[in-house]
Amino acid sequence: MRFSPGVGADWWLLGIGFIEISAIAGAIEIIVGALRTRAPNMTLARMPVFAWTMLIFSTLGGLAFQSDRRPTDPGTEDALPGPLHALQPIPVWA
Repeated sequence: MRFSPGVGADWWLLGIGFIEISAIAGAIEIIVGALRTRAPNMTLARMPVFAWTMLIFSTLGGLAFQSDRRPTDPGTEDALPGPLHALQPIPVWA
């Protein structure tokens, strides 16, 4: 007996992947936009509150979606405990 007949779960998982990619791209776009489109000589301390909230929420959103891309194998000796596993670098040769 098959657990999930059909390709519905595959399409759903592909859609979730696209949502994650678009959320990361949107967060990067808002961060870059908030930092690059300021008025000349405007420091970060003088930015409007709305720009600060968008900058902070986009940074947090980008970090939240990035954390599930980290290796989370607890069996390895170099795995960090708890939520600190998100601080491990992504191996590019794996």
